[in-house]
Amino acid sequence: MHLQVRTPGTASAPGSGIESVPAHGAVGLAHGRIAALEGLRGLAFLLVYAYHARSFGPDPGNFHLAWLYDFATGQGWMGVDLFYVLSGFLITGTIFRGMGDRNWIGRFYLRRALRILPIYFAVLLGTLFVVPLFFRWTSPFVAVPRANIAWYITFTHNWLNLKDGGWPGGDQLIGHLWSVAVEEQFYLVWPPIVTLLARRWLGAVATGIILAVPLIRLLMILHGWGYGVIYVLTICRADALAAGAMVAILASRNRLPAPGTAWVVAVVGSLLFFISSRMIQHLGAGPKALHLESASFTWSIAIWSGLLIASLKRGPLAHLLSMKPLRFVGFHSYSLYLISYPACFIAGTYWKRFFGEDSSLGHFLFMGGAFALCLLISVASWHLVEKRFLSFHGTAPVFR
Repeated sequence: MHLQVRTPGTASAPGSGIESVPAHGAVGLAHGRIAALEGLRGLAFLLVYAYHARSFGPDPGNFHLAWLYDFATGQGWMGVDLFYVLSGFLITGTIFRGMGDRNWIGRFYLRRALRILPIYFAVLLGTLFVVPLFFRWTSPFVAVPRANIAWYITFTHNWLNLKDGGWPGGDQLIGHLWSVAVEEQFYLVWPPIVTLLARRWLGAVATGIILAVPLIRLLMILHGWGYGVIYVLTICRADALAAGAMVAILASRNRLPAPGTAWVVAVVGSLLFFISSRMIQHLGAGPKALHLESASFTWSIAIWSGLLIASLKRGPLAHLLSMKPLRFVGFHSYSLYLISYPACFIAGTYWKRFFGEDSSLGHFLFMGGAFALCLLISVASWHLVEKRFLSFHGTAPVFR
């Protein structure tokens, strides 16, 4: 049976970094991990999950404060920027910590490979070749990705989107993997830059990227590039990674801004983001709306950079983010994001077929049920696959 399913624009969480760097004044350290940052990663996944699951599940319909719910879930793509800011911070800090060992770069890439590749290829190949055996109606949705499998294996398929001006056709089941490609390309380029440049120059490089990328997005819009391409190209998302790297650089110098300053940055970014979002809704499609959407990336990065800095200091935010349920989601966020997109796609299709496509109660039941299913699969994945590969490099991390 062939079921037609609408493909939403996708947001996603890139490869989850287990390691982190202790920063000056950091809180909640446990086995080299900052508890509050694990909570931030959990928040990032929940944002992305709400964005995707809302698209695949039944329509929520009208209910009290529906407009607020629509706005909040509609901005869930911001979780991608939060993941990137966190990755820039964590990976740069990990590089700083390892540079004293002359063999650090080999261990760095081995650790990244063991963390990212096994579950990535399990989900990629399982979705494209195993899932259609059990859900035959998904076969048409995997035809194009199968034909482009080399792009997915080499983590370059976000550039494949160029030829279609956005998302390539048939990308519904694995449309979220573009962000892993962005992060893998960052892993390839950033460590050699950190190694070759003196640390005092890294701040200038990161600042230059943060300033240059919004201009690149602007120039691409002026030359007719669409939002779909700008959303997934590595060069157009590099400012989020650079912002996180800049926080790590400042932390390594004990020069992080005060929490008050960080909160001002986050609040101002939030106000500008809200204003831009409301204006986009009124403008609809068109060049002006596209300019505002491009600016929204910058405001999003400001929000998360400010909250990242604030979370590194002892205070209410760090305490909130260190709560175990949120940290538990953050600990499993990488496999959760890989699994949740195809799981919600398939579960949502059947849910709407049997329970209807428009129900407020059904919508929230689906959101909760699909999340529980994804969490169950993710925990099993950790114990059966991921932890075993990480053990090759030493003791695998545990959640505490």
